[in-house]
Amino acid sequence: MPYRATLRSEPAAGFALGVFSARFEHTTLDEVRHALHAGQIEQQGDAGGYILWLCYTNMHAAPAERIWIVSSGEMGGPDHTVQEIDIENAPSGGPSHDCPSLPKAMTPVIVGAGLEIGSPLSSVVLHLGQPSVAWRHWLSFDFERPSRGNCAAGNIMRFDLTNWLMLRSLHGRVESLFAGQVTSC
Repeated sequence: MPYRATLRSEPAAGFALGVFSARFEHTTLDEVRHALHAGQIEQQGDAGGYILWLCYTNMHAAPAERIWIVSSGEMGGPDHTVQEIDIENAPSGGPSHDCPSLPKAMTPVIVGAGLEIGSPLSSVVLHLGQPSVAWRHWLSFDFERPSRGNCAAGNIMRFDLTNWLMLRSLHGRVESLFAGQVTSC
């Protein structure tokens, strides 16, 4: 079956860490780090595979969660805007030097319009509709739209916005999720 984005609107325009709200492709990694007063921007790769990220461990959730906030070195631009957030259960993992504890004031971790680890799968489908792709324990909710904008050195041109929310479920609840947005020329 060929892949096709089927949603009529973005499944996740951003995320919230407690009272701090972030929008994909607008909020920078530095803004996240300063708001949390914790974390270190890590990086790896080169060219199109170059990424930067912040990692946090949410010890205030049961089980603990590992949170990565990611910027593509290429698509995030010189300010390193956030394109993605990844959250997974980390039942045996505690905080570390490169993945410190998420401050209590920055919880809960909410993606899109109210989704978090442990959310009932039925409420996700009720809110977003049928997934674009479903395979085993994975669901992917995808949105794409063409748009116009200033992509390169003052030239107004067509570009494509892709927004996604992928999740893995276990026993009818969200166990891990990956959400983001990229606008490409």
